[in-house]
Amino acid sequence: LILQAFSLVPSALYSFRLTATTNSGAQVSGYAEIQFLTNGPPTLGYCDGTPSQGVALKTKFRLECKDWSDDDAPLKYAFYN
Repeated sequence: LILQAFSLVPSALYSFRLTATTNSGAQVSGYAEIQFLTNGPPTLGYCDGTPSQGVALKTKFRLECKDWSDDDAPLKYAFYN
């Protein structure tokens, strides 16, 4: 099974079933099934940056994120420069 990137919806329950059947006259078959819940985005938080304007590579900016909530704690924040 190959899925395209971003083809699953956040916070949704999915079920995949694989069924195999013999090619002989015995008509033997079996299956395996898996269900899973996709992760959703964190909620209720905010991010702020100060100052709101500046000069690239000269102005020192402060980025801060607070009050995010998620069932998959702990949350990790990363800022890249």
